Amino acid sequence: MSATEIKADTVTEAPAAAATTTTNTTTTPAQAQPGTRQLKSAAVVGGTGQVGRHVVNELLATPGLENLVLIGRRPFPNDTVRADPRVHEVIIDPMTQANIENSDSLAASLNGVDALFITMGVGQPSKVSPEDLAAGDVALPFSVAKVAAEAKVSHTGLLTAMGTNVTSTSWFGFTGAGFGLYNRFKGLIEEQVKRLPFSSVAIYRPAAILENPNTGSFANWLFPKISGILPANYSNTTATDLGRAMVHGAVRALSGDPLPSTELKEPSSADVAATTEDFNKQFQGKLALPPVAPDDTPPANRFTYEVARIHELIRDWRSRRGQ
Repeated sequence: MSATEIKADTVTEAPAAAATTTTNTTTTPAQAQPGTRQLKSAAVVGGTGQVGRHVVNELLATPGLENLVLIGRRPFPNDTVRADPRVHEVIIDPMTQANIENSDSLAASLNGVDALFITMGVGQPSKVSPEDLAAGDVALPFSVAKVAAEAKVSHTGLLTAMGTNVTSTSWFGFTGAGFGLYNRFKGLIEEQVKRLPFSSVAIYRPAAILENPNTGSFANWLFPKISGILPANYSNTTATDLGRAMVHGAVRALSGDPLPSTELKEPSSADVAATTEDFNKQFQGKLALPPVAPDDTPPANRFTYEVARIHELIRDWRSRRGQ
């Protein structure tokens, strides 16, 4: 594993550990169309989170994976993962939109990557300001996705949440999960990533995530007991299974066999344009997203998976693994 450390505008090589992998930066691959790739190289931003670490584990267990790029503010906390010769870290500290988008090292590391997984987000959103939530859940993950799209990454898997809605109304700036501002920001990152030039995008909208301390001990106890009486799209999912679903969804999309989307009413481009404009006005000079034209619709091969579809991916993963 080798680590690249980025502090402000300075790029330095951190000491290598165990083994070193070298990312090929001499060519820029053409963007592959769905069905022409296997998952041999992947990148994760948010890999230290409750779901992200399971995505990392599942990727390292995926047959044929040759390279894994971990993008974060600090070195990955698991020494076993860091010692894996397939792992390459890009450390961006401080993590700002400018540092992400101007990082030659990040762009080089993403060159040749098949799939990006975005599990980055604020773990306890009710405890942060609207600006911090906007940065952690929208602006920073978007900037990573933008660099990935420019590097011709084929597929992106994005973790959001049930209830996301780009037109949700803010409740006096309250940032808690499931409330207006949170849902609005989650909807906005979905729509912005969908408009980037990836061959395919898969969005995962879980409800209650078990094995997750941010869910709370009472909810972790309650949801398994009542899941049978809840609507399918509001039943629980474990963090382990969610990681499996995201990786398996990428494998299927890259092979040309994506699971169909949950049937949903898509937001209008005019609504996306208006919410993007509001975001840029609210955080002017601090955070920014590209404007969206009122007639700018996302490309094809955009898939949204709510809970029932996530569970379908998990069942398919188990079937193919003989579990």
